[in-house]
Amino acid sequence: MINDLLFLAVTLIISFVIDHYSLPYGRRSGGGLILHSGVITAAYSLFLFLTGNPLLSSIITLSLQSALTAISNTKYKMLGEPLIFSDFLVLVSVARHPRFYLTALSSLTCWLLATVTPILLLFFIIFNNRQFSAHLSGFLLFALDCLFLYFALKTPLFNQLAIEPSLEKDSKKLGMIAVLFLYWQRWRGSPDPTPLNFQEECKEELDLSRKPEIILVIQCESFMDPAHLVPEGTRAPLPALQEAQKWAWKSGKLHVNGFGAYTMRTEYGVLFGREEKDLGFRQFDPFMTAKKEITYALSARLQHYGYQSFFVHPHDMRFYNRDDIMPSAGFSRLIGLDYFSSPKAGQRYVDDVTLGKKIIEIIEGNQHPTFIYTVTMENHGPWDADGKATPEALLLSYIRHAENSDKMLGGLVSYFKKAKKRAVIAFFGDHRPSIPEISVPTPERYTPYVLLCFDEEGIITPPQGQEEDLTPAGLHRLIFEYSQKLPDRKS
Repeated sequence: MINDLLFLAVTLIISFVIDHYSLPYGRRSGGGLILHSGVITAAYSLFLFLTGNPLLSSIITLSLQSALTAISNTKYKMLGEPLIFSDFLVLVSVARHPRFYLTALSSLTCWLLATVTPILLLFFIIFNNRQFSAHLSGFLLFALDCLFLYFALKTPLFNQLAIEPSLEKDSKKLGMIAVLFLYWQRWRGSPDPTPLNFQEECKEELDLSRKPEIILVIQCESFMDPAHLVPEGTRAPLPALQEAQKWAWKSGKLHVNGFGAYTMRTEYGVLFGREEKDLGFRQFDPFMTAKKEITYALSARLQHYGYQSFFVHPHDMRFYNRDDIMPSAGFSRLIGLDYFSSPKAGQRYVDDVTLGKKIIEIIEGNQHPTFIYTVTMENHGPWDADGKATPEALLLSYIRHAENSDKMLGGLVSYFKKAKKRAVIAFFGDHRPSIPEISVPTPERYTPYVLLCFDEEGIITPPQGQEEDLTPAGLHRLIFEYSQKLPDRKS
């Protein structure tokens, strides 16, 4: 047992050195150091219980911490935030779609993960201690450490740590390991909101002559007008987006949470209408608890007003458990990858122009009031840069895809002008693209949004007032407002 504790002490000392290299770094608080020590001790003792070998347990623990630190630092440089507890759910998606994620890591990091992992597994088998007492000491140490962490979190010192999420500040103050553990605990304790009362919400009579027949929401992947990603005046704005902004009933900046990733945060805000301050620690991946907040979904609310709802996404619906969540949220049909032909030559995903045609096909084939929530895929990285990985080549590749998104928007606007259906179209970007040296994490993370209203003659209701900046949840409220009653063109 003394030998086990000596190896634990050495492990803790080295772990503090590794922690010094995690980003963002700041002076650690006493509470952060204690939590860090508790989590590292838990990992070491768990591996000691499994292997019975203190040296091997130390190596595995420190290797795991080093790998997490490297991944977290890469994420921080690309996306502007360190590793968070909800990121571990991504491991399932990595197994299904490795290209989505591994291309974000450097070749050295990928090589180390590919070589060190099997070596550690081999060591685990070869150097596993067969003596029961060696494993028992690991179990006892693990049990004592878990009890310590359980009661420590109930003391005033730790009750005051990270009461509300502030990832940048807490990472500097507490460290990556402590934040991973503490934020997970805070997430576990998050209360569920009171379900919405549909009977109370639906008691008012609606003017059916002002109710839209079609509500179309388009969440455009990694969408930002390239004119705002390059020096001002060097590139013209996207024409369809610029025209839509000119005629939109409402338009402006959509202040999204993530940069370069985290589609689900924006999607959840628009679809479920919950602000980040209300989500608390659920904001990092709100889809993890979505089924506990299902009554807030726009589709569930519109279902009570007679809308038939379609969720359209030309990709694997298992991402974020959409295949399970969306039917529960009131979507009567999920239109996934199976409903589309294979991507065109040179395309990795279904292009947005093709997606736009599918949306029109759905509208034309449905005679009921229709709500369509669409999540595009074309702009998703990694972008084909014609074999050149320079920032400029990546930007040019991205622009080609963004121009297709613009053509889709223009095509849909043209369709509704001719279709003569009362309609609302909301179009927005879920987050900006991450392009080295060109589109990098900054406090300015907004994307564009437009909300267009068409009357029964196909005429767009002209804008009233100036641009209005919104959060994703604010856009949810705006869409729901005009799902009840379109604005009067003559007002």
